[in-house]
Amino acid sequence: MKVIKTINIELKKKTIQSAYNQVMLLNSLDFQQHQKGEPIYELIMEIKKGIKKKKQNFFIKLLKKLI
Repeated sequence: MKVIKTINIELKKKTIQSAYNQVMLLNSLDFQQHQKGEPIYELIMEIKKGIKKKKQNFFIKLLKKLI
């Protein structure tokens, strides 16, 4: 049986931004539910990293085409 390690989904940018802002707000207020190591925090951080990687790859490809 093959195990899938990654999934691709489409989410609205506004949804991700509001979830990220909520987690960061609760984290800054020292709520225990949304600190490092908690599943929702890790999910949001993983999404954020994925978005950053995609942006970097896009700009690198764009620069290569221009050069």
